[in-house]
Amino acid sequence: LQWLVAGRFVASRGIAILSNLDMQQCPKMFCNFVQKVLAKNTYKNSRSTKVYSKYSVTVNTKPVPLSPTNLTATSSGYNSAKLSWKSVSGASGYELYRSTSSNGTYSKVKTTSSISYTNTNLKTGNTYYYKVRAYKTISSKNIYGKFSTISSVKPIPSTPSDLKASYESDRSIKISWGTIKGASGYRIYRATSYSGDYSYLKTTTSTSYLDTEIINGSTYYYKVRAFHTEGTVKVYSKYTKVVEITVPKFDYLAASKNIVGEFTDLGDGIIATLTNNNRYPVYLAATVVFYDEAGQMLDESTEYNPYFEPGKQCVMYFYGPTDTDYNYISYSSYKIVYSIDSTEYTASNVSDIKIMSNRGSDNVMVEVSNIGSKTSDYTQIGIIFYKDGKVIAYDYNYAECQNPGSIDYLAFSLPYDEDYNTIQIDSYQIYINYSFSYEW
Repeated sequence: LQWLVAGRFVASRGIAILSNLDMQQCPKMFCNFVQKVLAKNTYKNSRSTKVYSKYSVTVNTKPVPLSPTNLTATSSGYNSAKLSWKSVSGASGYELYRSTSSNGTYSKVKTTSSISYTNTNLKTGNTYYYKVRAYKTISSKNIYGKFSTISSVKPIPSTPSDLKASYESDRSIKISWGTIKGASGYRIYRATSYSGDYSYLKTTTSTSYLDTEIINGSTYYYKVRAFHTEGTVKVYSKYTKVVEITVPKFDYLAASKNIVGEFTDLGDGIIATLTNNNRYPVYLAATVVFYDEAGQMLDESTEYNPYFEPGKQCVMYFYGPTDTDYNYISYSSYKIVYSIDSTEYTASNVSDIKIMSNRGSDNVMVEVSNIGSKTSDYTQIGIIFYKDGKVIAYDYNYAECQNPGSIDYLAFSLPYDEDYNTIQIDSYQIYINYSFSYEW
């Protein structure tokens, strides 16, 4: 009876009762069966009896790759973006997706086994959104993980590199930088202190700029940025690092020492071929002082070059001393001295002046052209005549070619001897002594 009652108790908990059991064996076999069943379930000890709960709900899972982390998107040029992310353990590769809005439709742009990718052919200034997911290939089938967080980027031109500033002259500083792919141009800015207000100077398509609005002894700070024109909109790069340069004070003495010359004494005057070995243009006043045998000064003669360009040559003639009737006075020796000043109020146009010449029977004809875009107020052309390899005469004249595109013709008569007979020269050399305009 106890066994049957116990059987009903067990049956009420969903345990099937074995039938046709031997009455002597059933209590023992029943107990063994119940113990085996209860051993597979959560239980609570109640004295020597384990009482089990119901089973939990059934759950299942599918192993997939983890989601990539640290997705970063940075501009790598005016039309490209670089994407990178951390690797996922066990991943066979990654799929990168892009959209033009954060919540928009994403299209796959690349499948790769790398953890970085440069997306090209983008539109400058547009914002792009990216996400990436990893996958594992099993039996030729790709098992995908979840997408990463979204990262955005706006392609802009790269920042110009290697910005340099060099002192070119007493009036100019040269700024230069490296070429940027896709740049439509560059903008230059300047300040008089590192953290001061930077003023816009110039927009240029070149990779250099000559700043002529400077003051000797001052310090200047420069920075540059590139831009790409997309339609009618300029999309700018970041600024370069700032470069600093101090303009030295004008050293008059040092500049004078860098004027070197070759001199020819004609007995009634001096021909000087002068070279400006300074790195900058100068306003040159050259004076020759003539002395007699006793070392007494007889007279002086001064000539000018208002804009003597660096590395260029010019020719000057210094007339010898004369009496009141303009007869030449014999001199024993001479010396030349230079007075140097800055070219603060002048601007050169020598590079835009072109000359052509030919020798006639009694003269040398010279065609002088202003092929530039600037006005030139004064253009002086000089000529040296040679005979038997020696300098025998010098002459000069002014060309009327102030306006751009204008042409003038000069006729230089061949030199003559004391009897006014023309000397048939061996050769001649023409110099553009200067060509400049005043800037007030």
